[in-house]
Amino acid sequence: LHSLISSFDPNNSTQPWILMRANFDDFQAYKLLMRETPIGIGVNFFVSLSKIRGYVEDWNSEKLCDRLSKLTNLARKEGRLVRIALEEATRTSPENIKRVARIAAKYKVDRFCLADTAGVATPNLVRRLFKFLKTKCGFLDQSSVLTEWHGHNDLGLATANTIEAMLSGTNYVHGTILGIGARNGNACLEEVIMNFSLELENSINWEALYEYRKLCAAMFGESILTRAPYLGSGSYSTATGTQYAAMLQALNERNRPDLAKLLYSPPSKANLCAKPEFYVSRHSGRAIINHILEEAGIPNTLGNNEKLRLALHTGKGFLSKSDVVRILSS
Repeated sequence: LHSLISSFDPNNSTQPWILMRANFDDFQAYKLLMRETPIGIGVNFFVSLSKIRGYVEDWNSEKLCDRLSKLTNLARKEGRLVRIALEEATRTSPENIKRVARIAAKYKVDRFCLADTAGVATPNLVRRLFKFLKTKCGFLDQSSVLTEWHGHNDLGLATANTIEAMLSGTNYVHGTILGIGARNGNACLEEVIMNFSLELENSINWEALYEYRKLCAAMFGESILTRAPYLGSGSYSTATGTQYAAMLQALNERNRPDLAKLLYSPPSKANLCAKPEFYVSRHSGRAIINHILEEAGIPNTLGNNEKLRLALHTGKGFLSKSDVVRILSS
């Protein structure tokens, strides 16, 4: 992160965030990093209280909420910008959504994000979620907590859901150019923008957006082929450390390959013939790298790790097991 942060322009109006699990080790690492940068980078705490994630990870929701509350209190006392992101909000009970929202309001965090982590939402569900926040969690408004929506495209509805979130009154939505993202991608940012093009006519540099889209298409052309909902080759894959950890728990500890796929993908007949796949990216943790090396029968040495790091920074940004074998065998 040091090189990334040092290249960031402090005059840029974009607000950067560092995403972390709701645990004290991650927060301590963030604090050490912040000592070396003048940029006001916000804290993003992830938490999940869905039944499927709690079962797979063997989590206690009371302990999770208590830890989140203590971490949020610490971060606010230090004057940090704080966002709480509720993973799998679309598979979380209203009671648990309200529990996390109360923590956000109690400490007056800057933003509270509802994430459709497994991409199972429909526009109707999005509408109901934000109506629930307005009618049952009015304390968020009273504490000036802004809301966000983060969608995935596993049902092919990420753009529609994101537009619905905007129409339902959320303050921020997430998206990427060409919808590039985990599995079947995120909301396609240019599609969202074009749906409001008349309202945004004088706010967008349309030529720059078009050129940026062309550049991304040239860079990530191969990965775009993985985005087709259900049948795309990326439907049941991940290079994200937290997702990998949960999927591995389902596979090894629970002996439930069906749950490994359902954790981050909607149920469908396509699940029956697909296997979870793990990739290495620039943001992968040690565990997922160790797993792929072990599966491939390759020694986990410093030299091999350095080869992978160089390949990731000079190539397409993610590597399959076959890519790893090819690179480390050359």
